[in-house]
Amino acid sequence: MEPTVAVVVPVYNKSKYFARCVDSILNQSYRKIRVYLVDDGSTDGSGAVCDAYKQRDRRVRVIHKQNEGPMKTALRGAMESAEPYVMFVDSDDWIETEMISEMVRHLTGDCPEVVCCGLQIDREWNGTSVQEDNAALPGTYTGERLQKEIRERILGNEHRLILVSRCVKLFSRKLIVDNAHWCDASIRMGDDLNVVIPALLDAERIVIMDHAFYYHYIFDQTSLVHSYDRTMYQNMVRLREIIGEFLREKKVPDADRMTDREFLILLFSVMKNELRGGQQGEAERIRAICQGSHVRDLIRQTGFAATDPVNRLLLFMMRRPDFGRVWFARSVFRVRDRAAGHSQAE
Repeated sequence: MEPTVAVVVPVYNKSKYFARCVDSILNQSYRKIRVYLVDDGSTDGSGAVCDAYKQRDRRVRVIHKQNEGPMKTALRGAMESAEPYVMFVDSDDWIETEMISEMVRHLTGDCPEVVCCGLQIDREWNGTSVQEDNAALPGTYTGERLQKEIRERILGNEHRLILVSRCVKLFSRKLIVDNAHWCDASIRMGDDLNVVIPALLDAERIVIMDHAFYYHYIFDQTSLVHSYDRTMYQNMVRLREIIGEFLREKKVPDADRMTDREFLILLFSVMKNELRGGQQGEAERIRAICQGSHVRDLIRQTGFAATDPVNRLLLFMMRRPDFGRVWFARSVFRVRDRAAGHSQAE
């Protein structure tokens, strides 16, 4: 089976890394690809670079559009593609030469399916790299196994069964297109979750590859994702609403409890954002967030517990967010950040 694969690249002001990204796609050992470069209103000349690639390689298509954000831009490429399978690569990342050929090898073409690999997080400022993999065991999930081991546990776990990133998966295009309506442009953090998870829930076959770290995510300290965001809590509240809606619509068992557990995990990012933000009044904001979200009740009702040391510290603080616990958590995070050589949340 050698289907043509659409590779969608959302592009917005990433000229520093863009050539490496596109070259890594065009140099794939698997040649039956069509590359959709979707220019999201770039102002740094990236749009012209897209046009230059189109002139050089007939497999490249270019879409110029007004700025709407990465998820809307990724979906635009998927919508305009005609290939049966689609994958996504962010314009500052790159993929290894055999990535697509190895993922295609696991396809059957018999049903809506998703092939999942892992990724490498490259910290270019200090030359280090760490691998991140799916928590689900490698193998093929269909039928009852898919229902019990994936669908009923898809969210609400401290260690995600399947990485949420859209960029480490090969999707049947239909799964993305049919779930595009879940995309909310107001979601800035966690935007992958509100399209990728519905697509996974609709899949009839999911393959988890074994130690396949073909995707290189470039960790950039200056990225918006890693800077303080004073709207993050409202972002996560809206994301919680969307999660509850699609879990219920897709008839996932115990959807409300799964939604509450996932919200607690989303709040970990909110707490890190506040603790590392360097903004005055973080203790008051953390207390207001925890009380407004009824965090202690959620922890008790869902039975949520953490094994990761950082998450255990955050839960300790969130259960009773007084000044002493907030001060202690903030001090620990600052010591860890100095030791790791960076200043923002990772």
